[in-house]
Amino acid sequence: MTAATRRVQRRPRGRSTLGRIAFIVFATIAAMGGLGAVAVVGGYMALSADLVSPEELTKFRPAEESIVYDRTGTRELARFGELKRDIVTFDEIPPILIDATTAIEDKTFWTNSGFDPAAIAAAGLDALRGNARGASTITQQLVRARLLDSDLVQSKDRTVERKLKEIVQSVRLTQFFPGQNGKKEIIAAYLNQNYYGNNSYGVKAAARSYFDKELEELTLAEVAILAALPQSPSNYDLVRNAIEREDGTLVVPADTDIVRRRNLVLDFLAQPDRRVLSRTEYSAAQIEAAKEEPVLVAEQTDDRWAAPHFVWQVRDELAARVCGEGVQSCEKLEQGGYRIITTLDLELQRTAERWVRLAARVPRLGDPEKAARGIGFDTLEPWVEALIEKDLNNGALVALDYQTGELIAYVGSADYYSRSGNAKFQPKFDVIGDGWRQPGSAFKPFNYLTGVDDRTLTAATMFMDVG
Repeated sequence: MTAATRRVQRRPRGRSTLGRIAFIVFATIAAMGGLGAVAVVGGYMALSADLVSPEELTKFRPAEESIVYDRTGTRELARFGELKRDIVTFDEIPPILIDATTAIEDKTFWTNSGFDPAAIAAAGLDALRGNARGASTITQQLVRARLLDSDLVQSKDRTVERKLKEIVQSVRLTQFFPGQNGKKEIIAAYLNQNYYGNNSYGVKAAARSYFDKELEELTLAEVAILAALPQSPSNYDLVRNAIEREDGTLVVPADTDIVRRRNLVLDFLAQPDRRVLSRTEYSAAQIEAAKEEPVLVAEQTDDRWAAPHFVWQVRDELAARVCGEGVQSCEKLEQGGYRIITTLDLELQRTAERWVRLAARVPRLGDPEKAARGIGFDTLEPWVEALIEKDLNNGALVALDYQTGELIAYVGSADYYSRSGNAKFQPKFDVIGDGWRQPGSAFKPFNYLTGVDDRTLTAATMFMDVG
């Protein structure tokens, strides 16, 4: 083929140019995407650098009251510490209470990765419109309370840094506790650490403090109000918002902010997609009935100890063991969450208290027979009648199990909570533990028993009453 006849085929110039442009655009986008990814990863690493490990959440031990029980380990005698908190597991929390909490605080809790981008965007738009509101998920709230530096959280000048670290730490926490079981761990920790007002931390303490109920006893309306409290526990505090009726009961008026927020929670619970765990169907009538339910607050009284003189002795011994001899205030005992099982038999203790009151206080009252009936005795025993007009002011009783030496009843003074004390009768004074009274002849049987046991005495042994 000659040069004259050879045809040279060429690609169309237009296609070649478009291809090069497309390649350049694609390469630029890819490069920008890569740089963006590098920047995101770098930022994530930088923000994570000084954050504590999410594992710290498993090591956290919140301050908790110590509780004293009788010998059964189930009947409570007393609590040490002003702070109210009872730790519960996920399985001990009613599903409807968890649903109510996620419904108002974080509707995507079970599916989000620790933060909710859509909620953040919506909150940002609202802020531009002058309606600022929060967008923190439950995980973020938990992180802020437990896994961020307190100085960072409290600083008003580092808000952006705190928000970014909060998101990063929330993602890390969700990764550390993966799947649905991980979410259960997070929501349980959240419900145990939340402050609910009235010096109550955690949902169980709040239920006891406000309603004098266990979690499983709460009504739908009470569940909703507990879910409503964490947004502003001090302002929503039911005791602070309550008014006293003529009959002495405490009720929160229906026009208060906390009741309105409770009703919002109830509206959310009417939506099936907000009831992830309970799956309970509520009719419109049930929701309206819950909204109409008055918010009755339990009577706020100082908790009375059972076997108070005994409990004081237990407290003193524990304080010496935990904090050392002579320590006046033992914070470890007040906040350590100890569960103390004693040898005391609560039923025998109550019986002992009644008999000491019968002997030491009833004979001194204007109508002894009526007073005796008031504490459960049908008649006035002759021996009690014999004490009338005698100069008897107080009494005490200690009961031991002679086989084990265990202390099973301890009444340090008659009627500990009586308000009728005087110079001769001081009900809170522990005659047994603090009176240092000589046992006198009451101790002779113990000496005799010891002698019989070691065979140095017999029933025929005689003692000279001298000295």
